[in-house]
Formats: sequence, C-alpha cells, structure tokens
Amino acid sequence: MWSQISALAAFFFFALSLKFWQISQPTQAEEGAGRRSLFAFRLTNALAWLSVASYASLDASKYMRSGEEFDAVMTLFFVAFSALVCFLLATRFSQSERTFFTLTKVALLASVVYFSFAEILALKNALIYANTYAVSSLLNALNIPTYTEYPAYIYSKSATFHEIYKPIEIILACTAIQSVALFAGLTLGVSAPAMRRVKAFLVSVPTILALNLLRNVFVCAAYFLNLFGSTPLDSFDIAHNIIARIFVLFSLILIAYAVFIFLPEALNFVDDFLKLVFRPSSIKSSE
Repeated sequence: MWSQISALAAFFFFALSLKFWQISQPTQAEEGAGRRSLFAFRLTNALAWLSVASYASLDASKYMRSGEEFDAVMTLFFVAFSALVCFLLATRFSQSERTFFTLTKVALLASVVYFSFAEILALKNALIYANTYAVSSLLNALNIPTYTEYPAYIYSKSATFHEIYKPIEIILACTAIQSVALFAGLTLGVSAPAMRRVKAFLVSVPTILALNLLRNVFVCAAYFLNLFGSTPLDSFDIAHNIIARIFVLFSLILIAYAVFIFLPEALNFVDDFLKLVFRPSSIKSSE
C-alpha cells in the first residue's frame, strides 16, 4: 500500500509542479506572482522527488529480503539521485529553472510508464507473461523444450530436470521496464522537434526490449542446459549475475550513444544537469 501511495504522490506532485511552471511564465503572470509560482514549482518538485525516494526505498528493502543485493544497490541509487535533486532545488537558482523543468517532464513521463506497470496488477501480469511466453517460444525454437505457467514461470519439459530443479521465474525487473521508462522519459521529455524525438524513442525502447528478450533467453538456456558451472544453479548464477549484467551495461551505453546522436538535445540536457551539480550553490535567485 505504501508503494502505491508513494507512486501516486510522485505522479501528482510532478504534474502539479508542471502546472506551477506554466503559471510562472511571463506571458501568464506578473513578476510577483511569477516568483511565487516558481517557488511553488520547486516545492512541489521536491515533494515529488521525496515520493520517488520513498518508493525506491521500499523497493530496495523488498530486493534485500529476497536476496537480490545487486538490484537493491541499484535501486538505492535512485534514492541518492532523488536526494541530490532535492538538494539542487534548494540551492541552485540562477539560470536553472529550464533544466529543472525538463527534468520534471522526463521524470513525469518515466513515472507514468514505470508506475503503470509496477502498480497496476493487470498491466504488470500482462507484461510479465508477454516476456515469459516470448522467452519460452524462443527456447522451444532453439530445441530447448519448455512450457509456461501464467504469469511468470518457465518449466523445462525434461522430467529429470523438472524433478530436481525449480522453474525460471520472470519478475518485473526481468522485463527491462526500468530502462524502458528511463529512455521513454528522456527521448520524449526533452524539447526538440517531434520527428527526432520519435526517432530517438524508436532507436532506444524497441532495442532495449529486443535485447532484454535475448538476455532472458540466454539466461534460461544456460540454466536448463547447464552451460556453465557444475550445476544448473551455478550456471544460472554465472549467466544472470555476471555475463548478462555486463551485456546490459554495454548495451545501455551504446543505446544512450545512439540516442544522443539522433537527439543532441538529450545530451545537452544531461550536460546542463551536470553543470548544476558541480556549480557552486547560489542562495539568492538572480532571475
């Protein structure tokens, strides 16, 4: 329940902060009202990021309880990033509003994508089963006989294997929804001509989904065929926790590079944000 409350709060405050941004623009507000609206924009933005931090903290605790230490650590980076944004909202004023505005659009779009699949059970199960079915189908095409159990389990048809070892379970993190949400928000949230944003979206999100499908097939094949290690569990650990994660890291770097080629505004936004991080703080606004 707390995860759902945090997700709804994040979405609400991101949307509200964009409304305050719109009100603060010179064409719609006098100087005094504009400054009050900019203050409200920063305040609601900070509340949104605190909600994101709360959600990510709850997710990290779930990963720790299930023994997924790596995923827990990666989720804690979102907590740290949210805290960093709150700090910047409180200390960076001069010529920074446009960067925060773009960050808010990116975050709102990413939140809509991620929270929809993470918190709406029907969408979550549909996404997981789509991945489960696709992986099983490819395994069967590769002559690795498997069958599925809705929504998340892939079983080997080998009777001896099935008697000893558990099935593969596809969880939400196995669907690459985090990366999809991030790149969807980045490519569609920056200010740029619509056609170039669409091209950047198409070069990133479908590629992520396709590569993630191949990653899952590889991990399952390594487990069912015992490609590495002395047991299928050892093989799964090597394939999932070492080889697949290195593959994902390099894949995301290449995809980000492609996005920056098609959409240089995305690179400019990242550069502007980093300048905010490393710029000395300013207590008074010069705007």
